[in-house]
Amino acid sequence: MNPTLRIGSSGSAVVLLQTLLNNAMPGRPKLVPDGMFGPATRARVVEFQISKGLVPDGVAGPATWAALGSSSVPGGTPLPGGNQPSTQGPPAVTPPPPAPSGSEAAARDRIVAFATKQYLDFGWHTNTSFSPSNPRIAGKRCSDPSTRKRQGGNQLFDIFTTAGAPGASRCHTLSLQAEAMYARSYSAQERNNTDIVSWCGIFALYCYIRSGLRLSNWPLKYSIGKPKAGDQFRIRGAGEQIQPGDIGIFEPSKGNHHFVVTAVAGDRVSSIDGNSGLLMEIVRKDNQYSIGQVRASGGGFLAPIWENVL
Repeated sequence: MNPTLRIGSSGSAVVLLQTLLNNAMPGRPKLVPDGMFGPATRARVVEFQISKGLVPDGVAGPATWAALGSSSVPGGTPLPGGNQPSTQGPPAVTPPPPAPSGSEAAARDRIVAFATKQYLDFGWHTNTSFSPSNPRIAGKRCSDPSTRKRQGGNQLFDIFTTAGAPGASRCHTLSLQAEAMYARSYSAQERNNTDIVSWCGIFALYCYIRSGLRLSNWPLKYSIGKPKAGDQFRIRGAGEQIQPGDIGIFEPSKGNHHFVVTAVAGDRVSSIDGNSGLLMEIVRKDNQYSIGQVRASGGGFLAPIWENVL
C-alpha cells in the first residue's frame, strides 16, 4: 500500500511518484525525481488528477496511486541508481496534516486547481473545430455565421457575469464589425467600444470567486503603496516570495495583462492566462514569465489580503 503524499512529504515514495508522473505525462516538462514533494510536484499531481477526472486536491492518495498504476514504471524512466520499485510499494512516509479547508494554503490549492481545470475544459487545444456545440473559448472567432455565435461565448458569459464585469451581453455573439476589426490592427479603445473588454483580469477574478473567496465585483481592489481598509489584494514587495495562486500583472502601462500563477521555480513562474493567444483564449504558460521580467515591465504580483477574503 503506497502512502498518501502531499506538500512536505519526502523519501523514496516521492521519487516513485515523481517518476510515475513523468511517465504518465510525457508531454510535460520532467520533474526532477529528488524525493521532495514541493510546489512543482503538487502542481503536476493536480494536472494528472484533473486529466483522470479525480478530485484535484494535489494529494497523492489511493485513487491517484491507482490511476498512476504505481506497482511498476511501464516503459519509462527507471528510478535513480537503477532501482526499480517493489510491487509491495515504498516504505511508509509520514506526511504533514492536510491544510484546514479555510486556510490560505487550501485556498491557494483551490485557485490553482480551478484555473488549471478552466484551461483543460475551455482552453483552445489542438485538433479543435469551430462549432456552436464546442464550449472551448476562441473569442475572436464566430462559430456559426448564421447566428453570429461566438466560439465559447457561453463560458465567456459565465466568466463576465460571475466577476461582475461590464459588457457581458456581448459575450454570446460576435458582430460583423468586431470580426472585421480583429482581422486588422485596432486600439484598446476601439475594441472596448466594438466588442467585449479585455478579460485577462476578469478571468483571474473569476477564478478567485469560483474558488470560494469573498470578493466584490470587478475591478480587482488594491492600492499602490500601503493597503487601505477596503482592499482585497496587496502588491508583493520586491523581496517577497511569489506563491501559486498569486495574480501577476505584466506591462501595466501597455497591455496590462493579468495571469494566475500556478507554480514557481526559482525566478520562473508558470501560469494560466485568460484573454491570451492568437484567438483570445485561455492559455497555459509553463515557465514563460520571469519574476524579474514582470517587475522590469513595471508590473508585479498581487496576493490576497486573506483576512478580508476568506
